[in-house]
Parts: sequence; C-alpha cells; structure tokens
Amino acid sequence: MERCVIRRSRDSSRSAWAFNFFASTGSGHRIGKSDPRRLSEFLYLDKIPQKSPEPRLQATCRRIRCPAYRAAPSLSSRFCSVFVRRTMAKTADYARLVIQELERRRLPDGTIERTNAVELIEACGYKARDYAKTFGQAVSLLDAACLIAHLPWLGRLVSFKKFKENLSGNWSIWAPHMTEILNAPQTKVWSSANFVQISAALPTVGAATWWKQQEPNSKQLLSSAIRASQP
Repeated sequence: MERCVIRRSRDSSRSAWAFNFFASTGSGHRIGKSDPRRLSEFLYLDKIPQKSPEPRLQATCRRIRCPAYRAAPSLSSRFCSVFVRRTMAKTADYARLVIQELERRRLPDGTIERTNAVELIEACGYKARDYAKTFGQAVSLLDAACLIAHLPWLGRLVSFKKFKENLSGNWSIWAPHMTEILNAPQTKVWSSANFVQISAALPTVGAATWWKQQEPNSKQLLSSAIRASQP
C-alpha cells in the first residue's frame, strides 16, 4: 500500500510539472516548433528516450549527393527542426541528357533524324507530362551552346508541340533566317567531337537569363548562326 502511494505521488508530481510546463509556453504555441530546447528538456527530465536524427540526416545527404540518384522536384524533409532541401537539377543537366540521347541516335552516316519530344523525354527516364517545359528550357540552352560553339542548333532536332520562338525586340532581325537555321541540324554530319564541344559550351546560367543578356549582341549572333547553318 505504501509503495502504491509513493508511485501515485511521483506520477502526480510529474503530471503537475508537465501541466506547468505546457501552461508556461502560452496559448497558440506548439512545443517543438516554438521552443525545441524546452521540449528536449522535458523529454530528458521525463525519461522519455530520444532517437538521434543524425544517422537519418547523414544518409539523406549522402543520397542527395550521389550522382546516380535521380534529381526530383524541390522537396523538403524534416528531422527534428532540421530541414534538408533536395534541389532541382540545373537546366544544363537536362541539356546534357538531350545531347547524350541525340548522340546515341546518330545514324551510320553521321546525321540525326528529327525526333518527337515525348519520345526523347521518356527515353531520358522522365515523364513528358511533368518535364516537357523543363526539357524545352534545356533545348533553348542547347541553342545557346551551339551558338557559342559555332555549330547548328542540335536541340532543334527535338520537335515540341508548343515551342514558341521569341523574336521580339532585337531578335526580330532573325525572323527571315529561322527556316535556314532550324533545318541545318538535319543535314549536318555530326562527329563525336561536336557533342563534346556543345556540352563544354553550355552556359552556367538559365536559358532565359542567357538570351536576355545577349540581346544587345543579336546581330553578331545572327551572323554566327547563319555561318554555322551553311554546309
């Protein structure tokens, strides 16, 4: 009987301490978000075992850094108030996938046939309905890389249903020459060195940023694109 009284008294004091602790946090606050240190103090004093988040966190970081682990849309995971953000792959990474896939499709005579965007995206391991816009930006970045490398626009061998040319402002002078520029990749005899050149020339910024930066140089770039389009 005495033992039961002692246990009840100990439980009562612990409950009272917990009540005072929760009351002291104030209304509208959740323990663990507002004050994680006090939560740890409560767990320690109340003898509740805590599992360290470090092993899971380290494993997640290793998985994200692994080049074989497919990049996914931005995703957040929470481990005891520590947030790990999985960043999206850069546009240049998708552009390299397009380069590799088109190089794989090169015919014995060195030419490459035009391919459907849906087929190519799925061949790269992605769902077209989710990544069509991403690969469209990758093709736009490929255009920039081909201009830098003085080669026909390799990415235009990929046909998109809704791919609009933005020929406003200084780019309007390109309009009469776009047919010639877009047909050149089909007649080009591509070598392995060409794919290496294009991959090395990929800009480090996004496609939209690069084209905006180069707008003052549209006339010089047009001359370069026309020369690259000639046999």
